[in-house]
Amino acid sequence: MLVYQMRLINTVIIIILFSCLSFAQDASEQLKDAERLLKEEKVEDAVSLYENILSEGYASEHVFYNLGTAYTSLGKPGKAVLYLKKALKSNPLHSEAKHNLQIARNTVDLEIIAIPEFFLLRYWRSFAGIMSSSVWALLGMLCLIAAAIACYYWLFGQSIERKKKAFYGLISGVLLFLLTLAAGWSKYKEETTTKYAVIMESSALFEGPDDRSEALIQLSPGVECVILDQISTYLKVKLRDQEIGWVSAEKLERV
Repeated sequence: MLVYQMRLINTVIIIILFSCLSFAQDASEQLKDAERLLKEEKVEDAVSLYENILSEGYASEHVFYNLGTAYTSLGKPGKAVLYLKKALKSNPLHSEAKHNLQIARNTVDLEIIAIPEFFLLRYWRSFAGIMSSSVWALLGMLCLIAAAIACYYWLFGQSIERKKKAFYGLISGVLLFLLTLAAGWSKYKEETTTKYAVIMESSALFEGPDDRSEALIQLSPGVECVILDQISTYLKVKLRDQEIGWVSAEKLERV
């Protein structure tokens, strides 16, 4: 009985591995075909193929970037801004995605003049975005191990000079661990947040969570916002110019 169960488990594992390998190979072939279509300037066909790749569960900054850039050339700012922001969410240091996002923003009908963040917060986000949360976690563990070693030599060192160096090493290790911990947590929240969104269809920004309330402005596809709250099917959002209002959830898509 035990032998039969082991054989069954091994068979299931082999099937799963084979399926994953086949999926990876299929996605790789589709990516090559999509890139070839882009080079041949068959943008709509490439977009359809990229969308199919995403629907099958394969996502990467490369796919988001190419898809966003393709939608920009097709004159669809909503989709363009959405996917370029997804690319930057995956890799905040993607300079070409930043450049193309600005181009996509310039095609949005409604011009929103962004109010910049407090400079210290902006610098901190840039610093935390240097690496992924997993890399920050690894560095944090290394700093913690270094601090533990320094603590050992500080407690059991044979000379005053060695104890002094170990003490400074302990303090430095703890401070670096706290820094990497804070940066990693900040980056993790950025990677997992769903508060950022992009308007996909023309819609009014209402004063309240009801289409009978006063319309503040008319939003166009590609307008970016931050989701603050939700009541029923309406979301409370903040635009890049800090204006706050309500919009129907079906009119936007989360990044």
